[in-house]
Amino acid sequence: NSVDTTILHQTPVHTDVAVTALHHLIYDTGINPGTQPSWNLDGKSWLVDPNSTGIKQVADKPDFKIYPNPASGIVAVYFENDNKYTPYVNIYNTIGQKVNAPYSILSPNKLNIDVSELANGIYTVNIRVGNTEKSEQLVVSK
Repeated sequence: NSVDTTILHQTPVHTDVAVTALHHLIYDTGINPGTQPSWNLDGKSWLVDPNSTGIKQVADKPDFKIYPNPASGIVAVYFENDNKYTPYVNIYNTIGQKVNAPYSILSPNKLNIDVSELANGIYTVNIRVGNTEKSEQLVVSK
């Protein structure tokens, strides 16, 4: 299995961690190391926005719900799909590897995923409908 780069691009990178750590050490000085070109640092501090996780938000995400969660067998996924696009589902384990789980589209707004063959653990379910996508965590527990 290969690591999907879409998940990696949503993950904070080491350059941001280093700049944030440095910013934490000099926070009382009012200096933001990410805005000091002479320091030649790559990345930006998460301390600029204390509510930031370093992960960019995807605009116009479709709403979707996973039920039941935690799950051990068939999972129902309900989502917005006003234009009746074909939904695409990808499931990733905690280290970003894409895993296979069969799914069936039941209607323009619902699909089922069979997670019975997945090992116990936490997975990320990514659904793409048209040009929009959203990810949610799914716990598989048998």
